[in-house]
Amino acid sequence: MVVRPTLLGLQAPGGHRPRNGEPAAQARRRPRRRGLNGEIYNFRELRDELTAKGHRFRTKGDVEVFLRLYADCGMAAFARLQGMFAFALWDAPRRRFFWGATASGSSLSSSRAAGAGRLCLELSTLLAGGFPESHDIDRLELRHYLWQKYTSPAGSILSGVKQVPPGHVIEFGPEGERVTAYWQPPAEPMEDPGDDEAEETRRRAAPSSS
Repeated sequence: MVVRPTLLGLQAPGGHRPRNGEPAAQARRRPRRRGLNGEIYNFRELRDELTAKGHRFRTKGDVEVFLRLYADCGMAAFARLQGMFAFALWDAPRRRFFWGATASGSSLSSSRAAGAGRLCLELSTLLAGGFPESHDIDRLELRHYLWQKYTSPAGSILSGVKQVPPGHVIEFGPEGERVTAYWQPPAEPMEDPGDDEAEETRRRAAPSSS
């Protein structure tokens, strides 16, 4: 099932729930199941590309595009997505579960105790479910917050909770857990606008004397 506040293609037939109305037994046999919160801005371009490769779509929204893109190119699909979103994906044939955040930084929290993990979009949801059991403050993250006004990308104010850094995905599999960066900011330095452009910007920003 897909739960989210907004979705491009929401009003399209079937866009709000791909494979809507299928029997529960059939849903359980699906090799891949997914959840998506947010919007994929370039899903139409990706849909056209996949259609040219022979993929056939039952819906007109972005969720099915996400699922078929993963089926087409695996983890490389994540870097192809443009938008603001968080996702969860279960790949049954490979026994892999992915929990990822958009490069722009959707909030994803995780808590682990007694060999089990809990994953939520927000810390408040974890707390409402009774996790983590201890609410000990992470002193290093507290110092980071007081200095920078935000916690570190992978940290949390609570010692028992971690975040998925922007542009990263957590992969859970038979071998264990690993965090992988699927997107990195451009390495090229920003171009210096030069003195003339800077002076023009200052001139436009200066209050008028009239």
